[in-house]
Amino acid sequence: CFDCNYVRYIITAVGKADFMKKILSVVLAISLAATLFCACSKSNSSNDTPQTADFSLKYTYDTVYYDYDSSIFHAYEEVCKAVINRDSDVRVNTGYFNKVQQLLYTSFPLNALVQKYSVKDDDSGISISYNYEQAEHVEKVNLFNKKILEIEKACNISTASKEEYVINVYHYISSHIKQSKNVAINSFDTVLKGEGSSFSYANVFEYLLLQNDIDAYHIIGADASDVSWGLSAAALDNKVYYFDPMTEFLNNGGKSLYYFGMTDADLKSEGIKSVKFSNNGVPSPVNDKRFAACRKCEKWEIKNRCLLVTVNGGKIVKIALK
Repeated sequence: CFDCNYVRYIITAVGKADFMKKILSVVLAISLAATLFCACSKSNSSNDTPQTADFSLKYTYDTVYYDYDSSIFHAYEEVCKAVINRDSDVRVNTGYFNKVQQLLYTSFPLNALVQKYSVKDDDSGISISYNYEQAEHVEKVNLFNKKILEIEKACNISTASKEEYVINVYHYISSHIKQSKNVAINSFDTVLKGEGSSFSYANVFEYLLLQNDIDAYHIIGADASDVSWGLSAAALDNKVYYFDPMTEFLNNGGKSLYYFGMTDADLKSEGIKSVKFSNNGVPSPVNDKRFAACRKCEKWEIKNRCLLVTVNGGKIVKIALK
């Protein structure tokens, strides 16, 4: 005769064991799911770095090249976009390559991120190799974009007149960028590091003017010993003037406008014997004396759309701005 109580005990024990197994299975399943979730979270967090650049600036070019065919400018912009996104290939008409490359070297600061351009063997486009991997490349593009926007805001690009903006940019560059020990520094590094040479100073000045649709030209000056110096030219009210923001920094820390709006005669008095464009062309004579008072500038301010220049002796010269 079986002991019924003993049978009930065995059944109950087995039931409890099955129940514990089920509980254990559920716990293990939850633990596994949590582990997988953490792993996915970590994997996603490693991809938080943007893989596409956030670039909102204009694709500009030195005004000396204004007469290039529109197809060349289109090809130039396509290569610029490829560089920003770190694309290794871009389909463009390779017959324009030399002129496109000239625009890239003279007018596109982010060209500094490129290691090499190569025409494809089948002439279908251009291959591009880069100095940095994707994440670092994108970071540098974004930093450059952000810094240029900050400078434009500091120079009141949205509220200032065109001529006020030129003065603001000139003052900003000559008072915020130091002289670099690296004479070969490019404009990209000048923007990010806040230091430059005469050539990169001028490049940044021109780039900021072109971003506001102001005609600007890169100028290569030379003294009597043929030592080169970077200058800029820009059109104000349809007249061209010369600018030397680096010498402004070196001589007075950017406090004055002594080297703003210069003429050929002003350049010669500063030891510049010859000038040429980046395409080796020779500029037309620059002789308008609208900003002559700046040669004696002690202090200045912009007020009511006028540049007020205090010259030697305390006299204030008013120059209307457009």
